[in-house]
Amino acid sequence: MALSHETPSHGGLVVIGSFRSKTWTVVHFPYRVSSVKSSPVVNENLHWFTSTESWSRFFARHQVIYFNPRKNIFRKLPMPLPKDGNGDILLGLGVLEGCLCMVRSCEHLTDRMDRVEVLVMKKYGIKESWTSMFILSNLPNLHIYDNVLPLFFTKNGEILMKIGKNCVRAYNPNDNSQRDIRIPAYSPYFYAAVYEESLASPIDYN
Repeated sequence: MALSHETPSHGGLVVIGSFRSKTWTVVHFPYRVSSVKSSPVVNENLHWFTSTESWSRFFARHQVIYFNPRKNIFRKLPMPLPKDGNGDILLGLGVLEGCLCMVRSCEHLTDRMDRVEVLVMKKYGIKESWTSMFILSNLPNLHIYDNVLPLFFTKNGEILMKIGKNCVRAYNPNDNSQRDIRIPAYSPYFYAAVYEESLASPIDYN
């Protein structure tokens, strides 16, 4: 579990907790950031994407960083080649079949966007292993300040993703089809997390 508290100009503090050992560690976040989102765990490292521009955390270019709890260090993760040469605007990080994945905007700097690209890092830590999985288009009412979180593959090969504040969408890479997943109890905002059956309870984000 990771909780972050950051200040735009001087980084901040990250609290790392373990449910098994019931221990907590406070570490300094050594980046000048204005946004820290997502914290998937891959290769025993916790990951976030950060923006280093203070003028606008949503329109700023992003870098993925990770924290290694064993060595108690932060490092930058190699990024894929940017689409426009200046860096990418990221909307979310996730894990698909054990590999870190990211969602980046395919649009120019604008409030609304219609297309996003999903990439996966097939070999952890290797820049050249970033591979484009697919591009999602015709996304309804997606803003640059919304998250797009890849969740998991379903049994029929669809990829389930949480898009924006209250939408879950299934994408089928075989025929490029998309469909919305109806949420029984409507809420203006809800959280989604992947949970594997075990004796540990899921994290209560709310």
